[in-house]
Amino acid sequence: MQRFKSWDEIEPTATEAERKLKAAVEAGDVCVLGTGDLPPEPDDWSNIDPVLCIRGTVMRYFIDMHNQSDVHLCGAIISGPLDLSRTTIHCEFRAESCRFHDPVNLSRSEFQMTVSLLGSYCRRLNAEKSIFLEDLVLRETTIQSPGTIVLNLRGAKVGGHVSLYKGRFFGSVDMLGAKIEGQLILSAATFFDLPNDDYARPTIILQSARIDDALILEEKTKITGGISLVAAQVGTLVDDPDCMPALGAQANGFVYQRIIGETSAHKRINWLSKFEGGGSNKKSNFAFRPQPYKQLAKVLHDMGHEADAREVLYVLEKKLGAERRKALRQEIERLRDTSPALGRHIVKHLLLGADHAIDWLQRVTVGYGRKPFRSIGVLAGLILTFWMLTLAAWHTGGFAPNSSIVLTSPDWAIYDTRNAGPTPRNPADHWSEATIPGRDWESFSAIAYAADIVVPIIDFGQTDAWAPSTTRGPAGVILWWARWVFTLAGWIVTALGAAALTGIIRRE
Repeated sequence: MQRFKSWDEIEPTATEAERKLKAAVEAGDVCVLGTGDLPPEPDDWSNIDPVLCIRGTVMRYFIDMHNQSDVHLCGAIISGPLDLSRTTIHCEFRAESCRFHDPVNLSRSEFQMTVSLLGSYCRRLNAEKSIFLEDLVLRETTIQSPGTIVLNLRGAKVGGHVSLYKGRFFGSVDMLGAKIEGQLILSAATFFDLPNDDYARPTIILQSARIDDALILEEKTKITGGISLVAAQVGTLVDDPDCMPALGAQANGFVYQRIIGETSAHKRINWLSKFEGGGSNKKSNFAFRPQPYKQLAKVLHDMGHEADAREVLYVLEKKLGAERRKALRQEIERLRDTSPALGRHIVKHLLLGADHAIDWLQRVTVGYGRKPFRSIGVLAGLILTFWMLTLAAWHTGGFAPNSSIVLTSPDWAIYDTRNAGPTPRNPADHWSEATIPGRDWESFSAIAYAADIVVPIIDFGQTDAWAPSTTRGPAGVILWWARWVFTLAGWIVTALGAAALTGIIRRE
């Protein structure tokens, strides 16, 4: 490629636009060509209006050789490639409303001042492994070459901000391993890449990138395709959760310190679910990763949103349970060639059934340790259920005093079911009302009796005074057996609730 070293080499073939650019650079002015607006694409690139045409090699001469003067250009058509690779640029370069015919190559160079393409158009921009000491601004710029990498910032280092605000990028934007000390601004931009049936490269690649200040992704940013945030590090995430692309994000190892934007658990859980909707291979499901949930919960907790953080961790536990059972099914299926089908199915249902039961118990009673006060509701439900059984047993005569002295006394002997004479429908209630010992005995309360049975740390004295009888009807028999089940359930729920609450207090 021809590289001019002096104006004398350019002058014989210089266009009117190139002469105007020379005068503007020497005067320190902005070079405005035509109306200063973005020129339409020429019908014939070999015959461009000389009033607007500047060759890429001439542009390099002014940017690279006249390195003490800034180059500000508006409304130009740049013919031929602009190659600023493997050099050091000392001046500020700003192209506003310019149309580039060929790719712009800024790779492996050092730019000591801001580089800006504002409202311009080009086919590709390559700045791989370049160093920008100030900003890289591509505001309202269109870069179009679908199916290719249209913006390559792999391994680039930027001391200021990278702004793609309101840009339009038709192809992939690759910032793998980029280091940005300022902000990465993707707000109000449009990103689109052609899908591929076999391999879906993310439209935006921020894998292993480090953004010290903020990643800004809001104002209805449109991303058609995926975004890879694998192992990316961001200081502040400023985003609208609805801007996450429909094909999802790869975000395993994505780390950020704080969020500016929506922090409600409901919105953020929907946001996280999109991390599971994409992947490198569209024909396979994107593997579930717990790290994005852990990261979000940590940030919400550190920001003071403890309830939202617990909700995120609760959803994570549900998903981990589903993944565990999925892995268990796959492990059992791998035994297909070495075990009989019947035995395999029995083991499968036993193991999965046990896992489902334990998972259900943890979820319902304490929300996997994240919602300990659920145990109070479960205990209340157990008490109410046992209360109804207790009422049925009491009103059908299924209770007796829980005292061997009373049971052998003459006052109680008249209620013996073996007596030939008639007995009251509810002997315990009649005894309590009609006899002097009964009137002085502990009054019966069905709800207190149920609480005594279900909650092990409560003692209202009801179980010491009354007990279900197995000889006075089926209700008493049912209650006699049910109390063991409800006592065991009460112990389990109380223990889980206490453990979960203690765990939360310890974490806090």
